[in-house]
Amino acid sequence: MSTMKSKAGADKSATKTSEQYLTFMLAGEEYGVDILRVQEIKGWDKVTRIPHSPDYVLGVINLRGAVVPIVDLRRRFGLETIEFGPTTVIIVMRVAGARNERTVGVVVDAVSEVLHVPAHTLRPAPELGDGGAKFAGHEALRF
Repeated sequence: MSTMKSKAGADKSATKTSEQYLTFMLAGEEYGVDILRVQEIKGWDKVTRIPHSPDYVLGVINLRGAVVPIVDLRRRFGLETIEFGPTTVIIVMRVAGARNERTVGVVVDAVSEVLHVPAHTLRPAPELGDGGAKFAGHEALRF
């Protein structure tokens, strides 16, 4: 699967009055992430399991020499787990952690589209705790 950066970069219709979000599906709900945080989208592949890690951390992958943790968002959000299918993908993105930015892969059911959202309609996500990375309004990627 190709990266979304090239696809998003090809669309010159967006102006600074809007922001682009990559939307994806998770348990029948649509979520979005700032397209500028997305590094690439990969089809599901096996991961190397890490002993004693939380159940939602499936393991790590080697992404061009970088070790990237892979998080199952269904498990992290406490949703029913399902078998990974042909539309299951890993979105590799940069997330804000307690001390710095981290590169993390998140497993989602499917990627939807890139949306242009008018800047005046955006609101900050609520604070839900301390020290975890904020994702879609949730403290999803706490390490």
